[in-house]
Amino acid sequence: MSLLEYESQMFAEIVTEDGLLIAAKGLGLDSIIIKLLELYSDPRSLVLVLNTTPSEEAYFIEELEMTEAAKQRLPLVVTNEFTSKEREELYLSGGALFVTSRILVVDILRNQIPTHVVAGIIVNHAHRVTDGSTEAFILKLYRERNKTGFIKALSDSPQSFTGGYFQVERIMKNLFVRKLYLWPRFHVTVCTSLDKHKPDVVELHQKMCQSMLTMQSAILDVMNACLQELKKLNKSLDADLLTVETGISKAFDQMVKVQLEPMWHQLSSQSKQLVSDLKTLRSLLSFLTQYDCVTFYKYLESIRSSSDKTLNKHSTWMFLDATDNLFGCARARVFGDEQLKKAKRPKLEGEPLLEENPKWKLLSDVLDEISHGNSTSDQSGKVLVVASDDRTCNQLKEYLTDGGKSLLERLFSKVYGRKQQESASSERRGQGKSITKRKSRAHQKHTTKVQEKSATSLASKEKDVTEEDSERGVVTVSPAVVLVPLKGSSDPYLLTRVLNDHEPHYIVLYDPDMEFVRQLEVYKAKRPGIPVRVYFLFYDSSVEEQRYLTSLRKEKDAFELLIREKASMVVPEDQDGKSGHATSLIRDLSLPATALVSSSRKAGGREEALKPTVSMLLAHSY
Repeated sequence: MSLLEYESQMFAEIVTEDGLLIAAKGLGLDSIIIKLLELYSDPRSLVLVLNTTPSEEAYFIEELEMTEAAKQRLPLVVTNEFTSKEREELYLSGGALFVTSRILVVDILRNQIPTHVVAGIIVNHAHRVTDGSTEAFILKLYRERNKTGFIKALSDSPQSFTGGYFQVERIMKNLFVRKLYLWPRFHVTVCTSLDKHKPDVVELHQKMCQSMLTMQSAILDVMNACLQELKKLNKSLDADLLTVETGISKAFDQMVKVQLEPMWHQLSSQSKQLVSDLKTLRSLLSFLTQYDCVTFYKYLESIRSSSDKTLNKHSTWMFLDATDNLFGCARARVFGDEQLKKAKRPKLEGEPLLEENPKWKLLSDVLDEISHGNSTSDQSGKVLVVASDDRTCNQLKEYLTDGGKSLLERLFSKVYGRKQQESASSERRGQGKSITKRKSRAHQKHTTKVQEKSATSLASKEKDVTEEDSERGVVTVSPAVVLVPLKGSSDPYLLTRVLNDHEPHYIVLYDPDMEFVRQLEVYKAKRPGIPVRVYFLFYDSSVEEQRYLTSLRKEKDAFELLIREKASMVVPEDQDGKSGHATSLIRDLSLPATALVSSSRKAGGREEALKPTVSMLLAHSY
């Protein structure tokens, strides 16, 4: 498929002159890599590709089979299954090769690869080429032995270049490139290309039930208390980092790790426990909107039981009033009225409440609307429902197939059925026979009813196991409705494959994701003739919505910072390593340290730097 206008400009920039290309997530950076591989698949030249995973390599090769590169030679994957002699023959045969960093550094040091004839190196995930990384060492060895080959680096993680002081400049130095190409979503060319053919977007905001709002507020209160305590114990931490808004983001752990890593061995056990507790609380916020009431309460119980056994006395959040409200509301969603929150165990007579997730009903209404629209019109398109993970997809399938009540009753019977039977036997020993018989009959009747529905549900679930496995994690509800997980799949390009294979007309985002939203924009821009309608399902005034908006803002802020740094960046002339006086490639240990100091008036100048040092030594000798 042809490139969009902004993709063509990105490709032209990186091909014309070596550099580091940073694009926003979801803008199709994989298309640029495929075009580069198609360009350099000529067997007469040798091009190496670094920092690719096996799933990425399989996807690139699969896409290249449909291009002109298939007529020449497809890229090969060099693994440890090849002997050193076989690898040497592969290097001499030319073409594009996917090589792991561990294998390549050994082959370069043992002179098994003709470095002087390597046409260039393509570096994927360039944000990982940090000081001390294997990739940085490989590029240094390559530039020492080859002054003419190209180095083209690409990345779709702008936030990784803003952590620390002059991070982007250090990575560019490790990559031996002088040019920086930035392509954010708000780039004029990107906006023009994607706005020509916009998908029809429908935002649906679902109100959370009162118990979910109470639990969300309780978790945020506990997180705030933990952050304040962590700030009090560690004065050196950035105050802007320790906020609730930052704490709910997925990158919070990494940001805290960067700041605490130099002093981690000096931290108190209480500080370490607070960092672990914040990770647990952030998981609770995600599970609150993703999990059903039974699974969520069971997860809370597992946290409490583990705190009694393994966690030390510094996990103080378990003793806060907000934590009591959290457990009480979670229990009430499962067992019913307010009195059960204070009970030691659920009553056996009667049925539990088993409150359904509000978004389930919203999803069902959306699918009914789409089905009704397809029945009244001549055209009918497939429906793609995108959820967070495999577990959520399978649960949504069971809900759409059997209903929410049957799903929750099966889960309740699985989790609490055995406990209730044990409680019933102990209660029968302490009460009269007539009361025992009534409760036993009531409980037995309810248990039999739940088990019958559970058996029916499990039978229908096992019926489609083979079909689901054959679709690489894609859950098929009906011929017209398909569920796909955002994460958890071994194939990072699963969503792209599903979009290309099924070409759905309706896409329902059960869990919003910034990267997939961009992929939908690119999907629609490349298929202007296909009608596409996208449904966004949000919990109103929820952390789910705030996390999505925060991810957009953080990426925008990262690009704005990179744009300012690019405007004031001073790049040495010899940073690309192609000149004979590149100071970054000097490794003569016999020279004094002052001999390697570069002149501030000229980028480089090893010969000039040596003269005053020699004259100073002579003057000192006299």
